[in-house]
Amino acid sequence: MLRSYLKRILSSPLFWACSIILTIAMLIGVFEDLRVADSNSISLLYCWIVTNSIGISHVLLPVLSTIPFTFFYVDRLEKKAVYYTMIRSNTRNYYLSDVGASMISSALVTLVSSTLFLGFCAALGAGNNTQDSVTQYFLGTWFENWSAGSAYGKILLIHVLDYLLFSLPWALLGVLVSLFCRNKYVIIAAPFIGFMLISYITEMVSADYLSPGNMLLKGAIRNTPGGGILYAAIYFVGLSAVFGAAYYMISRRRIKHEGI
Repeated sequence: MLRSYLKRILSSPLFWACSIILTIAMLIGVFEDLRVADSNSISLLYCWIVTNSIGISHVLLPVLSTIPFTFFYVDRLEKKAVYYTMIRSNTRNYYLSDVGASMISSALVTLVSSTLFLGFCAALGAGNNTQDSVTQYFLGTWFENWSAGSAYGKILLIHVLDYLLFSLPWALLGVLVSLFCRNKYVIIAAPFIGFMLISYITEMVSADYLSPGNMLLKGAIRNTPGGGILYAAIYFVGLSAVFGAAYYMISRRRIKHEGI
């Protein structure tokens, strides 16, 4: 079932459109730096840090990475295919397929857009060169020795991995919301609304270590062990587990007491 889900999602023009739009958003975030790359060469890591610090890509990610799956899921809800599948298959396997498809689909959108972004940056003059601004950015953090040793490729890979982790929980939030609301626009918008609410509340109470935006290895999290990647992994995987478990338990309870 999971393979069938992913095959339909990956063959959808919506998947590739979202990947391209997210790539464009990332490029806009670093456009000014790339514009002068010929005269003042910049590094790929610098481009990545800039676009995810002052750009809008981290705000758009919870929307664009989840749309391919949520549109597919809403379509199945409207056609009652969800219920027919439940009847004909193991309920637990059905839920696991939903959860797996939502997370893999979001991660793939993020991976495709990240690859395109880095490819365009490289084509426009960015490289793997040492850059004083990048070295300064990592002063006092776990990555300081790495940046001093010019291990920019390894640091970049860790940041890309963190970006993939960042995309995991939000489609699950849309699936969870579908248990309480059948309006397709609300379900599709739920990941973005949830992300903004969590960000606003955590920033309002100064809980920097709970703000999703700070999990992109910036802010106070950079001083935690592993440069923040361990903490970010626990945060996003934990958030995914909470949304996924809530979806599973509420669905089972509803089917048991109310029927399909």
